Amino acid sequence: MKRTKEDYPSFNLFSIVGTWESVNLNPTVIIYRNDKEYLLSIIYVSETTKQASLATYEIQYSKMRRY
Repeated sequence: MKRTKEDYPSFNLFSIVGTWESVNLNPTVIIYRNDKEYLLSIIYVSETTKQASLATYEIQYSKMRRY
């Protein structure tokens, strides 16, 4: 798929796709592409129970040309 400027009108989301970890490794943030949508997943691991919690959000484009 060829990328065009119209695919990324105000911010190049493609440039930040990947896994991002904080200094203390909690939470882990993953930005990825699913077809034409970009998704943001946050994985948080509880220090007491060691249970992982996952939240996923769709990054949406607004009329203000911002994400």
